[in-house]
Amino acid sequence: MDNSVAALARTLIWPGIFVLFGLMFFWAWALEKRRHYLLALSAASVVFAVALWSQIGGWPRGIGPNAVFSGLLYTVAVLTAAEGMLMRSQKRLGIRFDGSALCVTMGLLWYFCYVAPSLLARIYIQNFAYGAILLMAALYLRALRYGRLVDRLLFWVLFGFSIQFFPRTIITLGLSAPTSLEAFKASLFWNALQFSLAIFGVGLAFVLLIAALTDFVEDLRRERDSDPLTGVWNRRGLDERLKGLPRRRDVTPISLIVCDLDHFKSVNDHLGHGAGDDVLRTFARLLRTNVRSGDLVVRNGGEEFAIILVDANEDEAADLAERIRAELEMTPFSFQSADRTVTASFGTAQWLAEEELATAIERADARLYEAKVGGRNRVVSGSAIGADRAPVLILGSPVLGATSAGVAC
Repeated sequence: MDNSVAALARTLIWPGIFVLFGLMFFWAWALEKRRHYLLALSAASVVFAVALWSQIGGWPRGIGPNAVFSGLLYTVAVLTAAEGMLMRSQKRLGIRFDGSALCVTMGLLWYFCYVAPSLLARIYIQNFAYGAILLMAALYLRALRYGRLVDRLLFWVLFGFSIQFFPRTIITLGLSAPTSLEAFKASLFWNALQFSLAIFGVGLAFVLLIAALTDFVEDLRRERDSDPLTGVWNRRGLDERLKGLPRRRDVTPISLIVCDLDHFKSVNDHLGHGAGDDVLRTFARLLRTNVRSGDLVVRNGGEEFAIILVDANEDEAADLAERIRAELEMTPFSFQSADRTVTASFGTAQWLAEEELATAIERADARLYEAKVGGRNRVVSGSAIGADRAPVLILGSPVLGATSAGVAC
């Protein structure tokens, strides 16, 4: 009686663990259905659990049917898990690779079950095939080595899991396979396989759950800290990211660009807020594409934006502002005609080592005001480049209001 209970426990414990992981991945997907990789990982966990149950429990009966059925499930589970991990990083092995890997692996398993029966060959085929699939996924994800702590951990656990298939199989199996089911379950290979599942398989599933949770939290922070219309940082997001900027501004210069869309109120008043939103989104996208990954783009409110440039002096800030100004002037909008254009004015400043950020922003704001008073569609800078820059011709129109009164619009 005790032996039968122990056998039942051994049959259910590993499948039960992976079913539990499958349910957790499914629950995480149900909370955020756009994360399709979680659904793939859920399916992979459940299919892997069924494969374990099939192999350990000996269903379907018969060496051939059991080997082919469990092998099919194992192969599908490994391919689905690999695709799920890659989907999280917007990568794929692809349907051709998956189909080819499945057909080759199952074709070889069938051959060594029914044509030239060999347990040794089947073990090597499955272990080397699954190691190769996971190793390829790890190589696709090698950029994670330089990411967040959880991403680095995910890469190295996946890489270690994939690599261990090869030496573990060779060392624990060698060139001879167990001659009976009882001998197989008592073999060094089988026990080493259980150990690798406990360390690497469960560890990988656990790290993936932590990575999903980290993704959730970061998305919530990003939504809190970014402007929902344009996708750039808001003031709270700026405050959070200022903590990560270099402290020694005498060693690593930091410069600011403050920019404001010209006559934006006229766009909203004459063309509606839909057109205004289109202008804001386009301008924000233009700002993001012109800055480096370490720079910050912020919407201060309304039609005013700011850029914080790390490791850039004011001359470089003025050059960037002029490039953005010229690109915006040439950017087409659906409401434009030949004599209509959207422009912006820019003020720059360098954040000096001895001053607060607010002081540098005030200086950049003052130069932005000069650009507005001086005719708009221009860059005003305290650098030699800014001082020598010739005024830019303003293309006015009845809608964009080149003749509108005031400098704030």
